[in-house]
Amino acid sequence: MISSRQHRLKKLLALVGIIASVVFIGLLLVPGSPAALGKESLIALIVWVVLGVVFYLFKYKEYHAIPKGELDYLILGEHGKNTIDEEAATQHIE
Repeated sequence: MISSRQHRLKKLLALVGIIASVVFIGLLLVPGSPAALGKESLIALIVWVVLGVVFYLFKYKEYHAIPKGELDYLILGEHGKNTIDEEAATQHIE
């Protein structure tokens, strides 16, 4: 099991990662920024985001039909195996 202190540290690192990501995206998207994207790059970004949203909407039901434990295993590999084991144990208790 993960200790409370390790859990808090992981949450803090995740928060730092989120903040850094937002700052870098801001540098790319704010006009006048030294790292601002050009017109062509912004168009490519918009097209990529629209394609992602369309793909997500078409696959929404299919992805949400997958049980959480199996999805964790598919995404995390062996690290997600614990979730499947915990779900199986929970089902046996019920």
